[in-house]
Amino acid sequence: MVIQGYSFDFFRNLRGYKYPSELTLEEKNAVRNTFLSEISKLPIPLRYVPSYFAQKGEVDSFVEKNLLSMGVSNEDASILYDDKSKIIIIINDTEHLSFSGYTLDNPVKKYEELNGYLRIMSEDLAFQKDRNFGYLSSQIPLCGNGFMIDSIVHIPALMNSNKVMYMVNKTMRRPGALLIPYSDKAAASAFFIVRCISKTEPYKDINFIENIVSELEVKERAEAYELGQNQNFMEFLADRVESARNSGRISTGDFLRTVDDIILFRKIMGDEVQGEKIRNVLIKTQGTNISNMNFKHNEIEEYFYSLLFEDKEGLNA
Repeated sequence: MVIQGYSFDFFRNLRGYKYPSELTLEEKNAVRNTFLSEISKLPIPLRYVPSYFAQKGEVDSFVEKNLLSMGVSNEDASILYDDKSKIIIIINDTEHLSFSGYTLDNPVKKYEELNGYLRIMSEDLAFQKDRNFGYLSSQIPLCGNGFMIDSIVHIPALMNSNKVMYMVNKTMRRPGALLIPYSDKAAASAFFIVRCISKTEPYKDINFIENIVSELEVKERAEAYELGQNQNFMEFLADRVESARNSGRISTGDFLRTVDDIILFRKIMGDEVQGEKIRNVLIKTQGTNISNMNFKHNEIEEYFYSLLFEDKEGLNA
């Protein structure tokens, strides 16, 4: 099950400057002003927020969720964004420039849109690029074509059947491709990020991600059907969900495992939870957006539990 769409993260660093963590305040201002001048030439109605952490009130919920999911951490980072085109630009975080976009479908079209904007900027700017390593990054594994593509998937049936390693091994056969846990909490969850740091041909890398996601969807659905034929497993699953409902406060890791159980139960019963709703709440569960490890009386629990514990198909049946 694809949680929703595809996210692109492009990055560029200006030639002649160190990476942001090593820049002086004057150098950061120079980098910021250089990019702001070039970005103003782009045909996008971008809204500018000088410092995300200093002006949270200026950032709407869509942008904040995406910033948190990307781990924006530098208080000097400047933000530009456009809700309509789902584009976020970050200056002076881990890279001089991070150019991100999200699309529900048609990742090739979104890639060409974002890459086109960067081409406009490259007409006047010199980016750090090496003949052998491609675009250079403060994070060595990111060196290559200067972008990566992510898609979030949820595969609880494959997790329950211990068949995830097959897909991990298959994914990692391609340079720069990864199937990694979405959450860094101790308790394993069935939420994964299918990621490809583009190092070969961009269109082939995008196509690879689309194919992996499609294959995961097919295998997950087939595995859920098989599990649904096992009455003992269904009773075990229903008991686990009921136990979570009655347990009160639970940890982040246990919370996501409960989400796994409920969505798998719903899937088997033919009543899948809407992917976009899951994606939005998942972003909120990232550590930087949680005041503590417990969800009781938290907006996440109130929203997610009310959604997932509806007895449309009778979780106790």
